[in-house]
Amino acid sequence: MQRAKVLNFKKIKIKKEGLRFYYLIDGKEYSFFTSFKDSKITLNNKQKYLVAANIGLSYMLDLAMISLPQKIVIEAIKLANGALNFWKETYKRLAIERIYEENLATSLLDAEWINKSNIKISPLKSNLNHNVLLAMSGGKESLTALKIFENNNITTNLTLFFLHYPDRNWYWGKKVYEKLKKKYNAIKIRSEITNVSNLLKLYSCKSKDYPVFVMGNLIFNALLYGDQFSYLVINNEYSSNFGNAVYQSKKVNHQYDKTIFFAKKINQYIHKYINKNFIYFSPFFGLYEYKIAEIFFSDSKYFDIWTSCNESNSKFNFCAKCPKCAFIYIISLPLITKQFLKKYFRKDLLQDIKLCKPLMDFNAKKPLSCVGEKKEVWFALYQIHKQKKDLNSPVMVYFLENIFPKIKNKIKLIKKDLLKEHTNLVYVPKQFRSLI
Repeated sequence: MQRAKVLNFKKIKIKKEGLRFYYLIDGKEYSFFTSFKDSKITLNNKQKYLVAANIGLSYMLDLAMISLPQKIVIEAIKLANGALNFWKETYKRLAIERIYEENLATSLLDAEWINKSNIKISPLKSNLNHNVLLAMSGGKESLTALKIFENNNITTNLTLFFLHYPDRNWYWGKKVYEKLKKKYNAIKIRSEITNVSNLLKLYSCKSKDYPVFVMGNLIFNALLYGDQFSYLVINNEYSSNFGNAVYQSKKVNHQYDKTIFFAKKINQYIHKYINKNFIYFSPFFGLYEYKIAEIFFSDSKYFDIWTSCNESNSKFNFCAKCPKCAFIYIISLPLITKQFLKKYFRKDLLQDIKLCKPLMDFNAKKPLSCVGEKKEVWFALYQIHKQKKDLNSPVMVYFLENIFPKIKNKIKLIKKDLLKEHTNLVYVPKQFRSLI
């Protein structure tokens, strides 16, 4: 594989309609653009630059995961040693997935980091308030969180936050945005990078989707409104805390940036270096996806805009080709009818044993996708069979012959585990705990 010699976060230009970030990779210029023309930023210029620099650093990690540079140079802002260490650690935790997926040497993560900027900006001063930004997509987690706020009549200070990647499927994202902005205040940030396909080829990055530091992009873009909002809710679930593999003595977790561990790290970073009165949390840090699905399917509200698939289109909300779709289909079926799911998925995924087997097989590697734990799949399939919604599909036959005999004595314990809250809500601010 080809590895970049130098990745340089060169500069930032702040414009009326957005932010332009400039990078050099082996001397060739690339750029991101963040557009916020649809919403008002009230930070002063210094505060705006501080936040912009951190957005730019999160995008820099996206480029680093593609190019695996030998040297990373930061010229756009001066970082304290603790701040620089945060970015170094985060990069290694994220990029290990590519190293694992492509069977590369972990030594490729050992870049030399150089910070040679004189631009040093103190954290912004803002007061703690009750205003909440709720990160929104068409996923069951974000829609369930919205329902929880609505059911508790806590929507007065609520604004929905959308991050739009133009090169990814936006059909359903747009539909969600257009529907919900009629009822709620909504902020939409547009984020894009140029020449990604060329970069993927140049640096032999084999991932179907280019690597994205999703939580960093969401959180740091939301901090553009850090003087207007004190809380950012991103609806990450408990199962994200369990990784995929151990590779050359290093843990691999496709959902690392959704974990409680990372939430603690990034909140500490934000409070020390950007804004002490801005808090990111998830109401679902202690809930498995199965339990969230149970809440989501408790009524039909927002079924029309439900999707969690990057490959969805105008005909189907889910591509029905990826592990994530298979996982969602399986944990949904105990809670809804097959006829309902037929409207959203182009096929019955219990017929696709090849796609579903890694989600339930004892010895199978957990797919590098946003999927939950095997015990969630086991319990869902047990329920599906018990409800006689499926008796003879290839997936059900395999489950009953190979999995169920070994777990049937544990079903009650699995159920209890899946349906409880695992964190005592200690990672949720006190005023929001009664919602959950």
